Amino acid sequence: MAPFATMILGIPALLLEGSGILSWFEAHPAPWSALIIILSSGVLAFCLNFSIFYVIHSTTAVTFNVAGNLKVTKTTLNPLLNFSFGLLWMVQTNKRISTINSLYWHY
Repeated sequence: MAPFATMILGIPALLLEGSGILSWFEAHPAPWSALIIILSSGVLAFCLNFSIFYVIHSTTAVTFNVAGNLKVTKTTLNPLLNFSFGLLWMVQTNKRISTINSLYWHY
C-alpha cells in the first residue's frame, strides 16, 4: 500500500507543497536513497500483509489471534526473566493465567 499511497498523494503534495518539494529535489540531486526507502517499505508492507492473509487462510482467525496473544505474553515475560528483574508473585500468576487461557482458547 505504501507505494500506491505515495503515488496517490504525490499529486496533492505537489499542489499543496509545490515549491517546497521542488526545492528539496533541487537541494538533493540524487534522491535515489529516499525513493529506495519508500519503495522497499512498500514491498515489506506487502509481504507482511500477504503473510497475515496467508496465515489466516491456512488456519483460522482465532488461531492467528491466539498466536498474537501468546506473542504478547512472551514479549512481556521474556525481558523480565532475561534481565533478572524480581517478579512479584501476582505478576507471575497473571502471566501464567493469560498463557493458560490462550492455550485453552486455542484447543
